[in-house]
Amino acid sequence: MEKLFLIDGSSLIYRTFFALPPLSNSKGEPTGATYGFVRIILNLLEENNVEYIGVTFDKGLAQYRIDKLPSYKENRPKAPDELSVQKERVKEILNYLGIKVLEYPGFEGDDIIGTLTKIANEKNYFTVIVTADRDLLQLLSDKCEVLLTRKGISELVKYTKEKFIEEYNIEPSRLPEIKAIVGDASDNIPNVPGIGEKTGIKLLQNYKSLEDLFENLPEGKIGERIKEYKNQILISRDVAKIKNDVILNIDIEDLKKKEINIQKIINIFSELEFKSLLDKFKIKEKDVEINLIDKEDLLKSDEISFIGKKDKIIFSDGNGFHIGDKELLLNLINKNLYTHSYKNLLSLIYPMPEIKNIFDTELAAYLLNSNRKNYELTTLFPLYLGKSVDLENEYLITKNILNLGKILKEQILNQKLSDLLYKVEIPLSYVLNEMEIFGVKVDKNKLISIRDDLKDKIENLKKEISDYAGYPINPQSPKQVSFLLYDKLGLNKLKKIKTGYSTDMDTLSELSNLHPVVSKIIEFRELNKLLTTYFNVLPELVDNNDRLHTKFIQTGASTGRIISKEPNLQNIPIKSELGKKVRDSFIADDGYILASFDYSQIELRVLAHFSKDPYLIDSFEKGIDIHKETAAQLFSVPIEDVTEEQRRKAKTINYAILYGMSSYGLSSELKISEEEANNYIDIYFNKFRNVKKFIDDIIEQAKKQGYVETILGRRRYVPELESKNRNIQKFGERIAINSPIQGSGADIIKVSMVNVYRKLKGKKSRIVLQIHDELLVELFEEEKDNVLDMIKREMENSIKLDVPVKVEVGTGKTWLECKK
Repeated sequence: MEKLFLIDGSSLIYRTFFALPPLSNSKGEPTGATYGFVRIILNLLEENNVEYIGVTFDKGLAQYRIDKLPSYKENRPKAPDELSVQKERVKEILNYLGIKVLEYPGFEGDDIIGTLTKIANEKNYFTVIVTADRDLLQLLSDKCEVLLTRKGISELVKYTKEKFIEEYNIEPSRLPEIKAIVGDASDNIPNVPGIGEKTGIKLLQNYKSLEDLFENLPEGKIGERIKEYKNQILISRDVAKIKNDVILNIDIEDLKKKEINIQKIINIFSELEFKSLLDKFKIKEKDVEINLIDKEDLLKSDEISFIGKKDKIIFSDGNGFHIGDKELLLNLINKNLYTHSYKNLLSLIYPMPEIKNIFDTELAAYLLNSNRKNYELTTLFPLYLGKSVDLENEYLITKNILNLGKILKEQILNQKLSDLLYKVEIPLSYVLNEMEIFGVKVDKNKLISIRDDLKDKIENLKKEISDYAGYPINPQSPKQVSFLLYDKLGLNKLKKIKTGYSTDMDTLSELSNLHPVVSKIIEFRELNKLLTTYFNVLPELVDNNDRLHTKFIQTGASTGRIISKEPNLQNIPIKSELGKKVRDSFIADDGYILASFDYSQIELRVLAHFSKDPYLIDSFEKGIDIHKETAAQLFSVPIEDVTEEQRRKAKTINYAILYGMSSYGLSSELKISEEEANNYIDIYFNKFRNVKKFIDDIIEQAKKQGYVETILGRRRYVPELESKNRNIQKFGERIAINSPIQGSGADIIKVSMVNVYRKLKGKKSRIVLQIHDELLVELFEEEKDNVLDMIKREMENSIKLDVPVKVEVGTGKTWLECKK
């Protein structure tokens, strides 16, 4: 018997929308429900030999039900816009999968399924219904089964007629009778007061039908209620009953599954960034005709791609391949060269002179959209070329990098990003590779000594916490800490979570004044994090020359900032004693000192430049402490009378404005009332009115064009501004405000790094680290007098602003000494 699969699209997309987290792609398009829905369909296709299939969707409410029961589905809220958008995407994907979508105005999807099930039964097809709605169980028969979602969307439970009867001891077709008596809150079908589900089902089990029940009413209150609500029950049964006589003008043959449009599926899955689903459909290019060409033929080409390692580089002109080496690469410096991840390639063919005319597809894709999660070829090939490539095949990779590069280069030109790519990002790759290979010297023995002391301190803290508890406790365990704080000590339960009550650091901070053990737990967790993040890790990463080689990532932050990993040196605490000890472990080699070059308040200076605010500009031009100036305005005191506490608050407010923080966020940060925080913000904007105008203008600009730009034209797309969700929209506004500022800070230090590196060529001094707004240089002592001033001058003049740019310089034998 052939099978017909009928999918209840409306219930499934609703279920996936609320069962899955609110995912979105890098453009901000909501994708969670689409992903969940499509996953169910693909699993169904994989696990079954599906020949006939249709997906139904509601198209408006069924008027014939409303006519009978005006309150029908009256309580249902309007579908969120994020859900409606995804519903259309799902239909588009179903079309490409060769699956027919069925919608009929004025009919619910259930009625279409009911009608098709009847037709299938008459034509001797077996029907399989997939749904998240138990209403469809009424269609169960010897020729129909239902797959019902359970546990979100991860599991489908098979219901047969026999299973239903075993569970309810009643025929599936009588499910509308159950709903008529016990009601259905989701459809706003009323119940008979005083009769619950168990009682209602048990009652119906004793009768053949509702008519039989009405003719033989039971004695007592239940019988009286049934008699009283007879008309309502009959109406509700009719409303709950799925129709099987909709005029569809289609036949089962019309539901025959068509061929999948692979290319369209690849395109839409790439656009939606469904990487795991994409793997199922990739047109995988596995083979290529290896047409080897000689060096002379290669040199005739203007555009050449290459990948390689120390002993072998594969070149392609798009027609053939040539296997060469670094010397050949240097002979191609006048060609248009394409590669992927220039920095990574440099590490493989090190040492290598800098080549300035290379087009890096990784960096280009990053500049075109910095919101993506990764820029690997496994992502870019399907996204831009509509196919995946066998990454074991070096020839295929080389050839397709050329194809990819040509597409990206055109987009880079169109978006006026060429200067940023060729003059900043690609040269910076060379600088970062040199820094990674050279590394920074550390005192390994000092790190080990600190680690051992830290372990002892952590153990002592654990013992103290256990003493407070009266039994051994693991301060890392939320469950154990929750029991201690809330059950044993009876502290206030501030934040409810799924597993009980929160013991996260924010909550512990609020509780810290209530009992001394809370501060001990906070200290334990902070120290343990430092131990596991740094002191257990750093000694193991130090090489035989006592140098540490972190990895610098250019494509890891949407703002354009450089990040580091293995280890991450960006998050070393600045003010804590242990953070200072970490910095004290970074040292200079013999004959060298360390020099720190740190931009002073660069983001506020960028804000002054963009906003043209006269008060900000005047303060920076006169060298006035901007935080004191702000404090004087906020607290109505002369600048010379500003206290340290007032300056601290003003500093927080200055940066809160930069990051688009709300009055609520500021109140939490300063531990003041929201009203007071709002008042501070009003005073600030009343004084710095151009800042307020800049913020309003940049948000409006982002809404109109979809992105914001830095001083060098680096773009950050802000799809969050299009969301109908107010919280997401507000988050988008914060991104729009901060990204031009923070991104311009990134532009400035990146240009400085390239300029400083080139000025240091031929010298022994080297850049060893870049952390936030700071460069750390290992300075050859004999070069100190010339190099210190040169680096400071280069950094302060790398990009001209409307206000002076200031770099604070410190030197010492350790990184910590540089900061004193």
